[in-house]
Amino acid sequence: KSLYELADRSCISYPPSNSLKRITELDIPELKTEAASYIQSSIMPSNIVAELFSEFSTRHHEFQQKWIQYAIEHWVSVRAVGETYR
Repeated sequence: KSLYELADRSCISYPPSNSLKRITELDIPELKTEAASYIQSSIMPSNIVAELFSEFSTRHHEFQQKWIQYAIEHWVSVRAVGETYR
């Protein structure tokens, strides 16, 4: 089954990224795995800083550690994104 077929409809009423983040809090291993995979695949240099310091990452240290590693590995691109906003 797909993520949305397994998900509780109350989670789907939120914007997609928030729904996926809420799903990681449920005790349904298949959903948590699929949501975590999607969340991780959506990280990019343009959003890593915001995600790294988000409330979600402070509650889910496993994501925070992965995002720190991502930021380090992609630092040149992350920094270039930051330079465009100056």
